[in-house]
Amino acid sequence: MINLKNKIITFIEEHRVLDLIWSMILFIFKTIKYLLYKLCYYWKIVILTLVIGVIYIFNQHKGILFNILNNDYVKDITFNWLYKDIYIPLYFIEIVVIVLLIIWLCKNNRLKDYKHNKIEKVNNLTNRLKEAPYIVKIKKPFSNLKITTYIFNKNSIGISTWLDPKIREDLETALNRVIINIEDIEGRKDRVKIDTISPKYKLPNNIYFEDKHISDNNFELVLGENIYEKIKVNIDKTPHLLVGGTTGSGKSILINCLAYQCAKKGAILCFADLKGLDYNSWNNITLSNYDYMGDNKETLFPNQCKVSTNLEDIYKDLSNISFEYGERQRLFENLNCKNINEYNKQNPDKPLSRIIYIFDEFEVLQDENNNKDLVKKITNDISVFATRGRAFGIHLILGAQRPDADTIKGQIRSNLDIRVCGRASDKYMSEIVLGKGNYDASTLIHEGDIGVFVTNNNKRFKGYYIDTENLLKQYEKKDKNNLGENNNVEQ
Repeated sequence: MINLKNKIITFIEEHRVLDLIWSMILFIFKTIKYLLYKLCYYWKIVILTLVIGVIYIFNQHKGILFNILNNDYVKDITFNWLYKDIYIPLYFIEIVVIVLLIIWLCKNNRLKDYKHNKIEKVNNLTNRLKEAPYIVKIKKPFSNLKITTYIFNKNSIGISTWLDPKIREDLETALNRVIINIEDIEGRKDRVKIDTISPKYKLPNNIYFEDKHISDNNFELVLGENIYEKIKVNIDKTPHLLVGGTTGSGKSILINCLAYQCAKKGAILCFADLKGLDYNSWNNITLSNYDYMGDNKETLFPNQCKVSTNLEDIYKDLSNISFEYGERQRLFENLNCKNINEYNKQNPDKPLSRIIYIFDEFEVLQDENNNKDLVKKITNDISVFATRGRAFGIHLILGAQRPDADTIKGQIRSNLDIRVCGRASDKYMSEIVLGKGNYDASTLIHEGDIGVFVTNNNKRFKGYYIDTENLLKQYEKKDKNNLGENNNVEQ
């Protein structure tokens, strides 16, 4: 018997019988699945007729259904004790079954139409075998029913192809929807998710900023809104921003909005404005309580906000920030604090303020040919803050109207992780601001779109409108000592 058993085991192993059986099971399963798939697409009327026929038979012979529903096993698996005292007419169950069946069949038919009649017509959206992707699911998130989400099987087509502006435009035409987001599905390399809205929904003309829009989260800043969400950035996690856009795009208004939120959260603001046009109302005002390390506080940061319009004053501001940077570095080392958050938790009665350095029209700095040495020093200081400033609460917001490859160099560029661009003059400018191969600012924002921006992760939104000149008048005569006890630093 033992020899016979060994021979059987050897035969199974040599001839891979188990693999053969498993292959047959998979073949049968796929065959059934394929037949059901074809039935759903091509024989839906037959299926619907069969279901109605079965329901009719149950109506004529109610004893059959009654016996099924009153079976003890059926009662157990359907949790009969939950609804045993509730009377549900039989015809109600029939109606629900028919409605669900019709919805299911219509949905399958809709998927078929998209697959065969539309998606295959999108030019260049194919893999190496010239196979098009196909939709596997259409759904509406409960969080916002204006959105329709399409789940595609990518069919080995890379995400970069899906993000191509021409492909995106053709997809919008095929689906008759406006695409607001395209991204891979986490954990599914073969799936891509496309969020869309109806063309009838549009961004509002103006969204006026109010204090209620300020986020309660630690240095989370709100940029604006689109149809289905607020666009937020957290400079505690991604510390530096680049904001680009041509003249009239609303870039300066967006920077003013970010600056106001930072000031209300207790940050120290230093503006560099070589044109001296857009930020004069910020000079020498204080909106909230603030604190820092410097010994001579009357000369280092006498007010919460300061605006500099020439290279000498800009370099002086950067020197003051560099001094504060060194003081914080030594303090954190002595207290074994990794960053400003840890320090402020240990010292809740006297937290350190974050420092926001804002340099608009950054490309103008490169035009200062008569002060190349000073420009180099300024650039070096900004580079240090870009690479090491985060832990010590020092952040950059750089604005650029006509950037080129030489405007923002090296370490500064690589550390500007949050990038936002308004209307761009061409694809080249969009790529400079948003990153290589990203042309969204030139394709998604059209002539006349004022205050409309896109981020480097492909989110289009309307920026808040804020009138800082009138808003800041109430703070002009206030200084640090008469702000009131309730205006605390938020860290």
